[in-house]
Amino acid sequence: MKNPLTLEERNTVPRLIGHDLAKQVYTLSQITDKEVKKNPDIKNHITEHIMSFFSSITILTQYDERCSLFKRNKNDIKSKLRIISAVSDKNKTKISYAVQLDDKLWFNTRIGLVYSVLYNLTKNSISHGLDWGEKKNGRVHLSASEFKFSKDISNLVFISDEKGLDGHFIRFNVNDNGVGFPKDKPLSDYLKLGMTGSKSGIGFGLYYVTLVCKFLRSHMSIDSKKGDTNVSIYHPLNLK
Repeated sequence: MKNPLTLEERNTVPRLIGHDLAKQVYTLSQITDKEVKKNPDIKNHITEHIMSFFSSITILTQYDERCSLFKRNKNDIKSKLRIISAVSDKNKTKISYAVQLDDKLWFNTRIGLVYSVLYNLTKNSISHGLDWGEKKNGRVHLSASEFKFSKDISNLVFISDEKGLDGHFIRFNVNDNGVGFPKDKPLSDYLKLGMTGSKSGIGFGLYYVTLVCKFLRSHMSIDSKKGDTNVSIYHPLNLK
């Protein structure tokens, strides 16, 4: 399949994604030997995050799809969610996850891109959604489950032009108990580059997530209110 991203969209990612990558490299350089001995996997977690972003840049900037499809089951998804939990643990926010997929269910997905999306959404929940300062009481829950659309699709903010709402999907959901999205503008506006509801944000995270959804022929929904915000990605099971 032809890459659905425009040339401008492909070029935007490597220019802007470095802001997050630089932070991770700095964090990695500041880890002490004592911390590594206490948690020997910490460097691996951060390194894998960095490599996933490099992978994302490579995939999103290709003129055609040359990435391979990986077969994964729910145990691999759990592994990715654990990585997010470990990287985010320093924020003192409670991270949890649940995977509700059939043991026999196998699906094709670009796991690096899905992972980078989940990381971005989790990071946004912690740094922006839990902005009131009570991060120790903050909670972020990630889940993956099978999903089929019903008639109620009012909370969809992005629908792929190349994939309809029929068929079966994996729903990757990030829920937090933060302040929610501001009510001064439509939720779909926050998908635009440079649009942010936080003083510390630069308006790149959700824009990047939207590009990945476009690339993966996936859909996105946002359902937000104070104390209960859900951002969901619907990845088609039968993507070819």
